[in-house]
Amino acid sequence: MFTSPKIFFERLSSLLESTLAKSVVLIFVLFLLSILFPIDTAAKSYSIAQDDFSYLINRDGSVDVIEYLTYDFDGSYSWADMYLPLTQEYQNVEYEVEIVDFTVEAQDGSPVTVDSAYESGDQFYARWSYSAEDEVKVFIISYTIENAVRKYPGVAEFYWKVIGSGWDIPHNDVLVTVELPEAVASKDDILVYGHGPLNGESQILDTRTAQFTAERVGTGQYMEIRTIFPAELISGSVDDYITLEEIKEEEQGYVEETIAAAKREQYKNYVVMAYIFLFLPLTIGIWIFIWYKMWKKHGEEKKGLDVHEYVRELPSDLKPAKVSILMNQGGNPDVKAFTATIFDLAQRRFITV
Repeated sequence: MFTSPKIFFERLSSLLESTLAKSVVLIFVLFLLSILFPIDTAAKSYSIAQDDFSYLINRDGSVDVIEYLTYDFDGSYSWADMYLPLTQEYQNVEYEVEIVDFTVEAQDGSPVTVDSAYESGDQFYARWSYSAEDEVKVFIISYTIENAVRKYPGVAEFYWKVIGSGWDIPHNDVLVTVELPEAVASKDDILVYGHGPLNGESQILDTRTAQFTAERVGTGQYMEIRTIFPAELISGSVDDYITLEEIKEEEQGYVEETIAAAKREQYKNYVVMAYIFLFLPLTIGIWIFIWYKMWKKHGEEKKGLDVHEYVRELPSDLKPAKVSILMNQGGNPDVKAFTATIFDLAQRRFITV
């Protein structure tokens, strides 16, 4: 069963008025409750303002790590934790590493206690306690990665995921420094690659040091570093038979993937901008036009006869039908108005009675 447009709009108006009244009452009740029963709504938050990593490669293939992890706390906090990968997998290569000598201390000398530090499946988990409230706090995290470097017939490599994708908050201002066991003959003997954030950069500082930077590693993103250097810097036998050409070929594939990802991100930005500045205003404009047409057809109050709202004396220049409407305060002309109209027409010689 269909309802006429006029009745529909009348019911809709009544419904809106009722809903508005209920909303006003609800808001007033909530406001009153907030006064009678105040609740502490102060929100806590924290962020990683800076993260500096230093990786010192040893001749036995282990790597000593020192991380300066800077938290910016808004509110009161008492503990933090982190995960480190124990399984490395890439280019059909898979091997295990071990995390030893894990320690945490605060740069300001305040007490820090490592509550847990153990292997859990293919990850190393650590948790530490401290006290911080509305402050910037720097934690100095130290540990050693055993079996971190892979040695091949011609080159060796340190491939490590600096920041995993499991963090709930982004890392800002990331700096990673990798130092070889000793200097090489030329910078050309070192290759560096970085994977993850599109804003990341990598460079060779000198014949012993490489550096990786990223303005931001967002939530759900990761950051990997890869440093290639002469195999003679690492003692012991080879771990696998991978050539430098294979590594370069693999990295070229990463470059192509990165370029494709950048293009997708750029296309996504174009779509969002087009929607905001073109399709959204067009949609709103169409909706306003349709609403206006419907309002003009069904919602606008129609103009009545040109009758004065208030007069002191009985009008003498109005026709009988209008006088009837005026006297009855609206409605249709009655039988008396019809009879008076007959005599009015006769008086003006339009008809003969």
